Formats: sequence, C-alpha cells, structure tokens
Amino acid sequence: SLYERVLVLDDTVVVRRDTPDLFQIVPPLAIGATIEDDRIRPQSQSKKLLALAKLRHGYASSENDDQNSLFYWFNTGVLVLSWLHIPLLANPPPLDLDRLLFWDQGFLNAQVNAFRIPIYNLGYRFNFVGSFFTTNFDKAPFSAIDAYLIHGTTGLLMNLQSRSHFFSNISETWDTWDL
Repeated sequence: SLYERVLVLDDTVVVRRDTPDLFQIVPPLAIGATIEDDRIRPQSQSKKLLALAKLRHGYASSENDDQNSLFYWFNTGVLVLSWLHIPLLANPPPLDLDRLLFWDQGFLNAQVNAFRIPIYNLGYRFNFVGSFFTTNFDKAPFSAIDAYLIHGTTGLLMNLQSRSHFFSNISETWDTWDL
C-alpha cells in the first residue's frame, strides 16, 4: 500500500493550517477519534445507541457488556487510521445507514467496540462539533477559534447555503488571526 496511515475527514470539516501532525500524536495501533462525553449527549443515551448499533450490525450484546468491554461512543467526523484498521472499512453494511445511528457512526462504533480496538481520544480541539454552536453551546469546552478542526455535524442545524457561509467565516477568521 502507498500509505501507512490516513486522516479521514467528513466533508463538513474545516482544518486550521497550524494543526499539529496527528500521525505523531495517535499511536499506530489505536484509532484516533473524539470520544463524545456528556457535553454532547448523556452517556446513558450513548450506551443505548451503541447497543442498538451492535444489534443492527450483527454484533451480539450481552448482559456482561459493561464488565467485558470499554465503553465509549466516538464521533467519526475526524479519524486517524492505520493499515491495521482497513478491515473496518472493507465491508460496509449491506443495509441503508440512517440518521438514528448517525449514518456511519453507528456502524463503526459497533465494530470498534465488538473488536475492542483501542481509541486514542483526540478531544474536541481536533473535532469541535456543530452542536457546540447550537444545542450544546453552553457546554462548549472552549471557543471555536481555539479548535484545530471544526466539524459541521448535523448538530449545526443549518441549510447547505448557511453552512457554506459558516465555514467561509471560520476560515476567514483563522486567516485574520494568522492561525
């Protein structure tokens, strides 16, 4: 293969030019992703989403899941992957992905949890999600200007044209501040 590692970004992510090298930060065996915490949704809701995703994608859940596996629900808008993670992407599900499980997010969370793949938490500085501008504004850990990657998730609650202007404004602000 030509690449040992890749950075996978949603098409709604803007990147600051001074973003640190994520390949130097994330250990090769781990997947680099932002683990969502209570600032995004209650962990009890995330656990239910994971259980539903595992059921939907054919990974058995058991009563012992809480004791036998690490729990996390990660956002898939920014991912650092290595060649070891190719099997996660090699066989997409034969069924339609839907909004309930956040499209690819449910599928990838189910697989990563089922196979106990370690996650290196990138934190919100590398995936400042859209809901920090809307429904979770009061829970934002810092100002968006301090983020390296801003992800216009469905939580941004904007139509396509407004979203385009929003991203342009972010990029122009970063340029003005020489970031």
